[in-house]
Amino acid sequence: MRENGKTFYFQTLYIVFMIGVLLIVRSLYKDQMTYKTMCNKQQEENKQLKDEVDRLQTQVDAINQKLEKAKDTQVLFYIDKLKDPSFTRAYGELYTWYIAAENLGMIGKPAIPYLIQNLDTENNYERALTFYALLLATQHENVKEFAGNDYIKTYLDFDVKKHESMKELALDWWEKYKHNWE
Repeated sequence: MRENGKTFYFQTLYIVFMIGVLLIVRSLYKDQMTYKTMCNKQQEENKQLKDEVDRLQTQVDAINQKLEKAKDTQVLFYIDKLKDPSFTRAYGELYTWYIAAENLGMIGKPAIPYLIQNLDTENNYERALTFYALLLATQHENVKEFAGNDYIKTYLDFDVKKHESMKELALDWWEKYKHNWE
């Protein structure tokens, strides 16, 4: 009888042990399913976030294109105004502010290809202001990023005899750096 009692005891212990193992396995399975569900939800949220980022990037790209077009329009406006001797402002007692050239200088890099093209103008006044605008534009921070302190060393000079040598300086600089506009 004692043997039966021991057997019964071990059988009961075995059953309790197996129930414990089953409960642990069941709990682990539930945790695994919960984890899988959470992972699936996270993947779905990640996909939604990626889609949202892609949508926003498309909008940013469209805005950047509009800004570039606006910048080109602004550059073309000031290029056209270079030939207008009345498009100036006086400052101080005897100084003239050449509005178009100064503003093209403040634009910097986007203005330079247009200014280089403008070197061929037949209008001597316009060409003189083009040299001045190139001097300013090539010293802009957005040009210094690739050219450092190398800028077009022209100046505002209405003496036509000096224009050819200044044009040569400008074109040499352009040849050196034009790949930055490609």
